[in-house]
Amino acid sequence: NYFSAYDFAGYGLGKIREIERAEKTTFIAGGTGFYIDALTGNAQIKASKPDFELRKMLENLTLEELQKKLTSLNLGTYKKLDHKNPMRLIRAIEKELTENTTTTPLPSFDNKKFVYIGLTAERSYLYNKADLWLESVWMNGLIGEVQKLIEIGYEHTPQLRGLVYKTVLAFIKGELSETEAIQRTKYDLHSYIRRQQTWFKKMSGIAWFDIAEKTFSQNVFNHVESYLRR
Repeated sequence: NYFSAYDFAGYGLGKIREIERAEKTTFIAGGTGFYIDALTGNAQIKASKPDFELRKMLENLTLEELQKKLTSLNLGTYKKLDHKNPMRLIRAIEKELTENTTTTPLPSFDNKKFVYIGLTAERSYLYNKADLWLESVWMNGLIGEVQKLIEIGYEHTPQLRGLVYKTVLAFIKGELSETEAIQRTKYDLHSYIRRQQTWFKKMSGIAWFDIAEKTFSQNVFNHVESYLRR
């Protein structure tokens, strides 16, 4: 089923309202910068359905061609996106080219304040954690998972063009050796880490905590507790 950033934000808002009615505090964990911006109202997103014919055509374009196309359509949108993510570029181009697409605002948060907690570390530390994670999932079912997705007809879907999956698919199809696939995926993960760091650096008001420090979890707890006691 199709589930856009707009759908995610709307669903998340509904859940936050439920939590508020129960007089509880909402904690939101994880998510890319764009989806967090959509949920917190920092990104104006459009409610529009995907054009699958247009998407099929765009999927045949290179990353550079997609970047040029979106730049020519809307430079402002291009600058806000992760412009090394082909799926994000394709979706943005769809929105620009779809007729009668209107911006439908989501309900506001009534100016409620968000407390942003950012977890970080030296890049070498993050790269190593990403490498260890990849090696673990590679040896514990990732190949089989992708093979099953191919068997049930997902080979040509956007999901298998995403981070990690696209390289596993290339390995299964014999386009890369296992060593090449693992190294390329590590490189892609490192690049993704850098892009996410760049995105979140643009956001003001984030309290950053170094996960390499032994006391980081207690430091985060103390920070949140001090806010809740205000």
